[in-house]
Amino acid sequence: MASSEIWAKRVAAWRASGQSADEYAAGRGFAGSTLRWWSSHLGRRGPALVRVVPIAERPRDATLELSVGDVRVLVRADFDRGLLAEVLDVLREKAAS
Repeated sequence: MASSEIWAKRVAAWRASGQSADEYAAGRGFAGSTLRWWSSHLGRRGPALVRVVPIAERPRDATLELSVGDVRVLVRADFDRGLLAEVLDVLREKAAS
């Protein structure tokens, strides 16, 4: 028997297809009525829980180098997001012109 995760994927694909449940289910090994039931069942369960996977911390001296054409930008671990956004905006404008 398929798990609720598999049914959630099937329901999402069905909804994205624009087809009726019966049309979508045809030839896929399950019935449209089962697809509709799972859609209703999953909707009643509330939001799905998300598994959070921790990642290793970056070293304080980590540096990322971005090269766009002849422009080189070094981004350190403690960078200013606003400043980087401004620099990227300028680079986009230059690339578009």
